[in-house]
Formats: sequence, structure tokens, C-alpha cells
Amino acid sequence: MSNLTDTEPRRWPRLRKLSPPVLALALVLGLYLGDALKFVEHELTDLRFSIDTRLPSTDLVVVTIDPPSLRALNVWPWPRQVHAALIDQLVAAGAKDIAFDIDFSSPSTPEADAALEDALERSGNRVILGLFKQIYRTENGARLMVTEPLPRFQQHTRIASLSIQPASDGTVRRVRMHDIWDGRSFPSLWAMLAGRTDRMFDTFMVDFGINYRAIPTLSYVDILEGRFDPNAVRGKSVLIGATAIELQDIVPVPVYRSIPGVLLHAMSYNSLVLDRDMQRLGPAPMIVVLLIIALALGVRCSKWGWLRCFAVFAIGSAGLFVCSLILHNALAVAINIAPAILLLVILFVWGLISRINTQSLNLVLQSLRLKRVDAYMGKITENSFDGIITMRRDGTIETANASALQLFELDSEAIVGRHVSDLLPDLVGSEAGDPIPTDRGLQEVFGRKKSGAIFPVEISVSCMELDDGDSYIAILRDITARHAYQRQLEYQALHDDLTELPNRAMLTKKLGPALRKAKAEGQQMALLLLDLDRFKEINDTLGHHVGDALLCNAARRLIKLIDKSGTFARLGGDEFAILLPAPCDLDNAWKVAASLSEALEQPFEFAGLSLEVGGSIGIALFPDHAEDETRLMQTADVAMYMAKKGQTRIAVYDAGQDVNSVRHLALTGQLRRAIETNELTFAYQPKIDLTNNRVYAVEALARWHHSVHGFIPPDEFITQAEQTGLIEPLTQWCIEAAVAQAAEWRDNGREIVVAINLSPRALHLESLPRMLAEGLDRHKLPPRLVTLEITESGIMHDADAALRAVEKFNSMGVNLSIDDFGTGYSSLGILKQLPVDELKIDKSFVMHMTENEDDVVIVRSTIDLAHNLGLKVVAEGIEAAEHVDILCELGCDTGQGYFFSKPVPPDEFWEWLENREGPAASQQSESEVLDPIS
Repeated sequence: MSNLTDTEPRRWPRLRKLSPPVLALALVLGLYLGDALKFVEHELTDLRFSIDTRLPSTDLVVVTIDPPSLRALNVWPWPRQVHAALIDQLVAAGAKDIAFDIDFSSPSTPEADAALEDALERSGNRVILGLFKQIYRTENGARLMVTEPLPRFQQHTRIASLSIQPASDGTVRRVRMHDIWDGRSFPSLWAMLAGRTDRMFDTFMVDFGINYRAIPTLSYVDILEGRFDPNAVRGKSVLIGATAIELQDIVPVPVYRSIPGVLLHAMSYNSLVLDRDMQRLGPAPMIVVLLIIALALGVRCSKWGWLRCFAVFAIGSAGLFVCSLILHNALAVAINIAPAILLLVILFVWGLISRINTQSLNLVLQSLRLKRVDAYMGKITENSFDGIITMRRDGTIETANASALQLFELDSEAIVGRHVSDLLPDLVGSEAGDPIPTDRGLQEVFGRKKSGAIFPVEISVSCMELDDGDSYIAILRDITARHAYQRQLEYQALHDDLTELPNRAMLTKKLGPALRKAKAEGQQMALLLLDLDRFKEINDTLGHHVGDALLCNAARRLIKLIDKSGTFARLGGDEFAILLPAPCDLDNAWKVAASLSEALEQPFEFAGLSLEVGGSIGIALFPDHAEDETRLMQTADVAMYMAKKGQTRIAVYDAGQDVNSVRHLALTGQLRRAIETNELTFAYQPKIDLTNNRVYAVEALARWHHSVHGFIPPDEFITQAEQTGLIEPLTQWCIEAAVAQAAEWRDNGREIVVAINLSPRALHLESLPRMLAEGLDRHKLPPRLVTLEITESGIMHDADAALRAVEKFNSMGVNLSIDDFGTGYSSLGILKQLPVDELKIDKSFVMHMTENEDDVVIVRSTIDLAHNLGLKVVAEGIEAAEHVDILCELGCDTGQGYFFSKPVPPDEFWEWLENREGPAASQQSESEVLDPIS
């Protein structure tokens, strides 16, 4: 019995020492297992994402439905023909997969659905359409439904789930790998694009450390209109969705707060392909860590001083976070460290409390209870940065803190007893006798200082019921700086950061009223678009700082030429716009454009360099060319590109050269019929052997004489063919017609080589070798009687593909010629590899040789280069006997130009040939055709 009595006093102290750590452990485990610490862990996870950042994969490109695209198409939702056209563009560019974050569950017009179905079928099962789970609310309650693409679309596509489910806090952190509906399993879009449909886990945490702003993006309208580099999407997956704020496809996410849904899908894809599909560890490892902390530190914290406890807490918390960050980075594992940190905090606090002397604690608590609430409030009020005044019901001021006195430039004696309307004249109900309003919330009014100066004030008024009656408390703040900041933000929103010119938003803001005024007054107005020439070359060569300085200098020089009534804006890059309001006719607009062009002809001096820039200016008039803002911008843009393409410096909008005009749309369909019904013709221009003055070859030039529109320039209908998919049938017609004509001449006694021009896109047609081989075989024509002319731009666009194509033609025995040599940027390394037979010097160098010695130098150098490479040389643009003399002196092999003959129909060419060289007695020998220059 005595033993039991002796041991009890020694055991109870141990139990008392162990009880706080055990209770702390139990409390933390309860909070942890009950998910009460989830919000803390979310913050820690977001912090790890912010620290451990990475770049996304470049194998995925996002095509954004952005504000420029919405403005360009000027309708929403878009007709499905638009999506069909986009699919064709992406398939033509070589995209691997094409995924839409767009709802195609409802039928549109029959024509629109048929167009989209045809495009999906042409895509060869590359397209992925989305399935969406949505909650529909009815009178009988909410139910979950799935919207699927129309069955006619599903048969040509793959279907993937696009459903996402926010967490309890409304933020999307995890996404599914697949979805199940009606017994069917659908892989998620990101899993399908990443090729991870075989993964077995249901969900994963998206790695928001991936920089979504670095995801490659292209504007929908740029793809639609062909203003993109096909290499940007070739062999890559393409995801299409809305980023425009007005379409409201915004998803709340960690770190970035909110992003468009399509970018969340892209980040989910990147998480998979970068092996960053984050997974959480189960509770078991954390429970073990909590037990270790409780056992290792529990009793010791009551013995250590506060500084040591704090050091253990700080080092332990930092160590836990570093370990979690290492797991996050190396293994893509998210571990919940909030329970361990909370346990350290509790043990730290318990260690502090246990070290405080009980008597001192009681004295502190007694001292705190003696403090009056009014003392606290007085201290808080006096130190507040906001002005605080108290008033009676009738508006008489009773007290004011130091901030309020400073706000109104008054002392306490001058403010107490005054009516609030003296200081805040615009406060509603502030007149004497009126009740002070307390239901207005936070409002803006104007205040009056002692000096009489008026300033903006943000104020809120509340009522406090006291025993001796109601009292009103007004909290107010001077928002002068905020207003100034808002004005600054508005200025920045409407002006270009670099040049401080009005930007596109300001131009749009002014364009609408200007159009309405011109329309109301029945007058003309003009819009000019100006694009600097050679800016990209200067920017790439000398650096962006030189390019920026050039833009600023150009802006300062040009704005002086614009009348105050006009608006000179920078639209972006090296593009500017000039709005000339009514009244402004074409003559006035042309004068302004001419003055701008003349100003740009003067060199810009920078760091000892004299930079020649120049510009291309397009002019569009209201109402002659367009009657609304969008169309006026489009027509001015078309005119500007007309000027740049034609190198005319200034161009007025011409509907005939607008690829988006009704005329061009009509001609597209008529071009197909013209090819099918053989309405196109060839004109032939001879090539003359300058050593013996004999004709040995002709160049075949396509012609289209339209029954309504007359002569259609080749550049126009060939460009149409490239943009509308007609380049293949057009090329086949050209080959057939040219080969047939060469065969006819051969049968009539003359072997004449026929040169066929290939457009850059035609050069890369897979069917081109087959077309040529079948044509030669059908007409029994030797390949040596055909020359294919390819341009420098066609070669340099994709040099490897061009080399493969040219090698195929060379193996067939066809002659190969590089056309317009000297106007592009050929690489001598590539040129040396190409098995070509001749170079054609562009006529721009030949026509002015008699006036410009530099052109003679260029022609001589080109001839020497070609001969050193074993190539023949053809000089185009010969228009005078002097040209022939110079070329013969320089050793040129062949000549072509109006001096000999214009391009003429085949019958006229045959008559001209017989008049010039006499009837063909017999066919030329094979050696003459193969080597006409020797």
C-alpha cells in the first residue's frame, strides 16, 4: 500500500507534461482529417506553383477567338462555314490534331452544317470535338445533362470530354482524365491530345507553375485569312477556343486568379506531356510526421526559452516547406504540410505560455480588463489614415480625428460645432434640419477645404445608437490621387506607350462619331493606313531599341503634317492610321498622303547611321468605299497592301484587288468553271539565243478573258487559286495545255521548248510529278521540250521540300529554271544544291541598264555567278537594241522581251516565227534543243 502511495506523485507530473502535446496532436489530426486545413494548404500549394515555374510545351498551339477576330467577322456566333474554312487552313498547314472548345450540339442552317461536315470529313479524323456536362435548372429542379456534337459531325471526328468541376471554393484545381455518361467512357480533351488515354487515375492536379502566357497562340482571324506561318502549326496539336472577355468563358484558377477556359485546357495538356500531373500523398506520411514532431518536441518546448522555441518553429516550418517544394519540383507530388506547421505553432505557443509566470500573467490580465473600450477606440481613431468625424442627428460635427483636420486644413476648434454641409456641400441630406443618410453605402462627393479648394472625397456614413441619442460616424478619404491615377489609366488605355500617339482604341472611339457626322452632313471623309517599309529589316538588323527610336522619330515627323481636326494613331508594330474627318475628298486625302510619303523619303539619322525607310499608304473614303467603321478599316488596309505590293507608295482602295470583295468571291466560283470548260488560254513569248539570234524556246503565260469583267490579271486569279484550293486543277490545266501545244509544234516541224511557270504552292503539290509524267506520256513529248520555271520565293519558302521536288523533276529529264532571280533572298548554299539548268534575270535589272550603271554591275555579276555554277542565263525585259548589245557583251546566253515579241496567242506566234525564221523544213536536232546556247 505504501508503495502505491509513493509512486503516484511521481507519475502524475509526467502525465501532465505529456497531455498538452497529445491534445495538440489530437486537435491537429482532427482538423487535418476533417479537411478544415484545406484552405491553408491551397495557399501553400499556390505559393509552390508561384516559385516553381516552367515553360509550356511548344507542341500545342492555341488558336484564340479574340477581340480582333470578333471585330473582323462582326457576328457571333460565327457561321459554321467559318470553322470549316479554319479546319481547311490548318489541315493544309499540316496540323496533327485540331481540337475545338466550341459547342456543336445544336443544328445550324443546312448549308452551314453541310460545309462543316465536309471540312471534318476532309480533315481525315484529325478533328476532336468536345462533350460538355452542364447543369440545367427546370421547374422540377436541377439535373445534369450532356451536350454532344451532332451525330453527323461525330462520324468524322473524335469526341473528348471538356467538363471541369470547381473545388468547394469555386476554383478549378483538379481535372479529370475521363468522364462517364450513360455507361460510356469519354477521355478528356487534354488526355486525348497528350496521348494519355490509357492512364488509370481519375483526376490530377493541374500544374499552375506552367506559364500559360508563354503558350504559343495564333489569332483565329489570322489563320482564317492566311496571315500565319504554316510552320507554326505543322505537326502540332491545335486547340481552338475563346479568350475574348465578352464571350465569358473565364475559369477561376489558383495563382492566375482567372484565365480563359481554353488556356486551362492547354495547361492541363502541358501538365500531362511535361509529366507534371500533380498527385497528392495520402494522409499516412503526414500522420507519421505529426507523431515524430509531437514526440520529439512536445515535452521539450515547455523547458526551452521562447527564442529557442521560435528558432525551432521557424526552422521546422521552413524545412517542411523546402521539402514539399523539392517533392513538388522533382516528383510532381503535392504534400499537405499545413498540419505539421500548425502543430509546430501550437507547441511554440504552449511553450511560451508554460514559461510565463502565473502571477505576472494574472497582473497582465487584470491590467487588460481595466482598459476602457473608449480608450482603444480613441487610439485607433486618432491613428487612422482615414478622416473620421462624428455628428449629431442634425449634422453638427462633434469630433474629428487628426486625418480629418488635415483633410480640410482646419484645427479642432474650427471644425467642432460646424454643420457638415460646410465641409461636404454635396453630401445628400446634409442641409440643416435634414437627416443624415446612412443607406447610401460608399459614395463619392466633393469636399471643401478651408482655402475654398474643392477636392473629391470617398465617404461612408453609419449610425450608432447611444443612450443619449443617435450619433453618426462618417469615414472619408481624399481620392484626388485616385482620380489622377484613373485619368492616367484612361490615357494609357487610349494611347500608345512608345510613341504616345492615340492607339487603335482611341481611333475606334473617334471613328464612329466621325462617320455619323459625315453621314448626317452628306460629306466625304477619309481613313489612311500607313505602313513603314523596310522596318522589319532595320529592327532585326540593328535591334529593337533602334526600331523603337525610329518609330518615335517617324511619329514626331509625321504628326506635324496632320491638321488638328485629324487623328494620327499608331495601330501597332510599324502601322499607323490617319483619320481625316469630313469634309475630306480624295484630292485632300491624296495631298495628305503625298506629304506623309514625302516626309518619309527623308532619311532618319540614328547613331551615325542614315536609315532609308519610306512607307506604303492606303486611302479609303466614306461613303465611296465603305459605309461603316469595320469595312472602312478593311478597305484602307486593302489599299495599303495594294500600295506595298505594287510599290506605288500611295494607293486608293480598288474593289477589283480586294480578295474579300463580292467580285472576288464571285470570280472564285467562275475560275473553277473556267478551268473545267477550258476558258483559259496561253500567250507565248519567245526566248532568243543571243549567239545566233534564233528562237529555241517560249514562255507560256496564262490568260483569262472574262465575259463580264474582261481581262483578269494572272496575279489576281492565280492568287485566288492558291487561297481557294484551285491551284492543283489550275496547274494541271497549265501542264496539259503547254505540253499539248509543244507536241503540236513538234508535229508541225519545230521542236520548241515550252516553259511553264509554277506558283510557290504548286511547286509543293504531291501530285505535280504525276501530272507532268502523264501529260508527257499522253502526248508522246520528250521531257527535254519542257522547262519548269520556279521563283526564288517558292524555293526559300521551304527549301528542303523544294529541293526534293526539284530532284524529282530533274530525274524525269525536265529542264528547270529559277525565275525572277535577284528579287528574292536566295541562299547560295541552297542554289548550289538545286539541279537547275538556267537562271532568269528579272526585268527590273535589265530594262534600265542604259541609264543605270548599277544595274549593269548586277547583271554582269549574275551572269558570272550562273556560268561559274554551270547554268545558262536568260535576261527578261529586253526592250531595245542597246539592251541586246550590252547583254551580248556581258556574255548572256538568252534574251526575252518586247524588243523581240510580246506574249501572243499560239497562231500569231507561229506566224511571227515563220516570218522571222522561215518555214520549218525539218525538226531541229536533239542537240540544238538540249543545248541551244552552244
